[in-house]
Amino acid sequence: MLYDHKASSEGHSLHLGLMAEVDIPGQDIDTALQVAETRVHAILALAVFQSNATVRDIYLLFGYETTQEAEETEFIQIDYVQGELLKSRRKPDHNKLIELTQVFNSNTDVGIAIAIRWYRKGLTEDDPFDQFLSYWAGLEYLNKSLVRLLGGKPEIRHCRKCGEPYPVPGAKGIGALFAQYSVNKEQDFKRCRDLSKALRHGEIQLVEALTQVHPLAELCRKMLRRGIYLLLNLSNDEEERFATPVYNIHLPRFVYRGFYYVSPSQIPQPYMQPLTTSHELKEVREIGGKRQLAMRDTIQPNFDVPYAFKADFISEPGIEVQLSNSPHE
Repeated sequence: MLYDHKASSEGHSLHLGLMAEVDIPGQDIDTALQVAETRVHAILALAVFQSNATVRDIYLLFGYETTQEAEETEFIQIDYVQGELLKSRRKPDHNKLIELTQVFNSNTDVGIAIAIRWYRKGLTEDDPFDQFLSYWAGLEYLNKSLVRLLGGKPEIRHCRKCGEPYPVPGAKGIGALFAQYSVNKEQDFKRCRDLSKALRHGEIQLVEALTQVHPLAELCRKMLRRGIYLLLNLSNDEEERFATPVYNIHLPRFVYRGFYYVSPSQIPQPYMQPLTTSHELKEVREIGGKRQLAMRDTIQPNFDVPYAFKADFISEPGIEVQLSNSPHE
């Protein structure tokens, strides 16, 4: 079920986005959520095509076990935390940037410039498929230069009819980069190359692609960055200095997982959030170049039945988070 999330201001209707309610079978709540996400993405793609208008990424709000015969009701709820105070910033080193600019300007390889643009595009994308395809496109622009730098053996395949081996022309430079610098070497290269081919030629189901695209996008990002540094002849120390990206794309969030110790048949419908939560910012301090936030969190169950839950705070890679907890009256 897909419907408008509306509010009003001074008598005017405000459309805050779309809400989706999905009832899906699964062995556990995480499996069901993954399938539900795939279904919602498919419906949103159709909605975008039909309306010819953009839509942002989807965010999970809450989920329940709904099997009426179950003895307990498992639930998950996510609170997303927004605001500039929670974003990470990284200051470029002015002198290093000048050095990089001089090296870049003295290099005549046009492919490197285009690869850097693809790297930037990959970092700014919030969809993992767009990230992966951007990084792989950047690697393809480096391929010929990587062949000259690293060599690379052509992939050998065998004829299905006669069994004779034959070389396959293609991404030898990219393969050589993976062979020297990725953990699983040729295996990593083949996984990335095969996913790229499958996505561009419609040879893979969406559910299968979703299980692969996140780790392979990050792998291609690392290899593209390494390839650019190698071709510009920059030091390993400089490459490792800011090895972990800062995205500020995915919102930091509180994830609550727990159980109501009653059957789902006893949970009131229509479904509402399992917990009522609030997060009040009490104090902000800057210590040693890092921001310290004191927040007052209030968490209450929405149903008067026995329950238990745990809470995790999750941020994206590149944002350092240290938490301390103390109860309040």
